[in-house]
Amino acid sequence: MAGAAKKKAAAAKASAKGTYVPVVAAACAFYAFVRLWYRGATAERFHYLAFAGSLVVYAVTVPTAIESAAAPGTLASYFFDVMALTVVAQCLGAFYDWSWYLLLVVPGFAVFKALAFWFSRPSAPKAAEPEEEEDAGPSKKERKAALKQKRMKGR
Repeated sequence: MAGAAKKKAAAAKASAKGTYVPVVAAACAFYAFVRLWYRGATAERFHYLAFAGSLVVYAVTVPTAIESAAAPGTLASYFFDVMALTVVAQCLGAFYDWSWYLLLVVPGFAVFKALAFWFSRPSAPKAAEPEEEEDAGPSKKERKAALKQKRMKGR
């Protein structure tokens, strides 16, 4: 049965790779064609740096997103979100310079999670006084023995 889990994880990774890599390549090709070639006269140094930065983001996030496809719900699944957000920002960046501000969602979310963790920490427990346990009464064996003695006396 352990082999089945490995096969299922390998199939999920292959499926993710078959989906993520072409989408990222298409987004890069679209940005390079539209912004850097077709609208090349308006392209500034910022646009080339943005393209290079998105390639670096993809180099980090795509392999991790593929690995996290086999184990959803882990911390690595956030890499898929960063990758998808970068694809959207890059496609919109082909037309609008302000679209790169969309990537500020990532550090904003990180700050939100850090603050949520910080303020939801349980405070140090107070030294509680040990409570006295109430006597639950005689145990089952003691009750049976008492019942047996009553029966013997009644005869």
